[in-house]
Amino acid sequence: MAKTLQEIFNDMPTRVVLDWHDEALREPTEEILKAYEDSHGFRPEPSMYHPIVIQWSEKGRGFGEYVFYQKDGKIYCDNECDRRETVKRILCQMVDQAIFRDEVKNETRSPATD
Repeated sequence: MAKTLQEIFNDMPTRVVLDWHDEALREPTEEILKAYEDSHGFRPEPSMYHPIVIQWSEKGRGFGEYVFYQKDGKIYCDNECDRRETVKRILCQMVDQAIFRDEVKNETRSPATD
């Protein structure tokens, strides 16, 4: 018997992955810029050539990706219609699973050094 969509989601691990998005925009041709504009409704700015892409899956819920980029001095998030609280939860999961290179354990630190 085939699994239901919910059963598939229930089998997924909860994880977050960073990914480089739109590799073609690193050195875009006029054709690539036009295709991007047709697809997204605007031409990418140099600050958008390296957006931060967070791919995620969550047990029992599904999967998706959030794309953060800067435009006109403001940070935008393509959030796939998720609420701000949901995006925060996913970002917190990413921080929780991260290995901090300079993490100090069992030490009292002042707020000025954190």
